[in-house]
Amino acid sequence: MSEQGPVDVIVVEDHELLAQSVTYALRAQGLQVATSGDVALDAVAALVQARQPRLVLLDLDLGEHGTSLPLIGRCVDAGARVLMLTAVKDRARLAACIEAGAVGVVSKSQPLEDLVTAITEVMERGTSLSDTERQSWLADLRQHRSQEVERFEPFERLTERERQVLDALIDGWSADDLAAEWVVAVSTVRSQIRSILLKLGVNSQLSAIALSPGEDDHHQHEDGGDGEDEHDRVLERARALVVTPAVGLEAHSDPCPGRGVPLRTVGP
Repeated sequence: MSEQGPVDVIVVEDHELLAQSVTYALRAQGLQVATSGDVALDAVAALVQARQPRLVLLDLDLGEHGTSLPLIGRCVDAGARVLMLTAVKDRARLAACIEAGAVGVVSKSQPLEDLVTAITEVMERGTSLSDTERQSWLADLRQHRSQEVERFEPFERLTERERQVLDALIDGWSADDLAAEWVVAVSTVRSQIRSILLKLGVNSQLSAIALSPGEDDHHQHEDGGDGEDEHDRVLERARALVVTPAVGLEAHSDPCPGRGVPLRTVGP
């Protein structure tokens, strides 16, 4: 096969063994297949532009390069259809791929022959989804975003100092530690914690920490579309409330031996 001309399929998968297995199986079906040795987003986009595939088989999570969601639109703009090949089971993340232009999702857990069948069907039909199925995916995504907005809206009611306190609690600090570090009364910190719990509608610090945006929420934001959706903007603001250091925070060594967590100084 020429290394320069058009191909039927480009396989973008950061696990080399799986990429090779799928490639060999598709070539056995008579398809011209190329793999992207470099799965960095710009490298994949350049390969798609150069080889003009009919279909891009795209892994959603590309290891150190993060989510491939931004690639979907770039591939579609280059004239390729995009079929997601992924182990991700989160329906909201997968639905975001459909919203971005993917024509379907196939699971890595399927037997190889089933994967090949699904891929060849997309090659023939142009999609693996009926219009009803596509609308169902998008409806689920809208519902998920609405629920996330409702979940994170209480964080916007926190004051600047309450955000600092919550951020410190997430890092493992106690009220006593914070009072000593900030040179304030323990009762002051505990009052701030009670205010946080009231505003977040929870009864314990553990519940407040569990409710706070974490790594999974970051992934969902990355997979949430073009960033202009109001739901996504609310989620991003919620994350900023608990992960953005306030002015005046400076890292220094932990004065409490054995904790192993960096402490930050905040003025009273």
